[in-house]
Amino acid sequence: MALLGTRVDKSEWPISFPPSTVNAFYMYSRNQILFPAGVLQPPLFSERQPMSLNFGHIGTFMGHEVPCIWVRERDLLATFLVICFLHLLS
Repeated sequence: MALLGTRVDKSEWPISFPPSTVNAFYMYSRNQILFPAGVLQPPLFSERQPMSLNFGHIGTFMGHEVPCIWVRERDLLATFLVICFLHLLS
């Protein structure tokens, strides 16, 4: 809220896609799920729709991104185990 009404620092946006993108991203390096402003625009999100519909739409984006966290962790663990196994063989 402290940034409302201040100048936009365009260098602060942490990804290469514009904020108008209708997608969500999991940023492993920051442990963040990023929801660009495009997700909160009609037809997915509108003050004319019931709140339940708005929450349902944003929830689908959240529900899609949360498993990405575990997939990334699983891939890191698998890589670590392969490296350990190869080290044992050498």
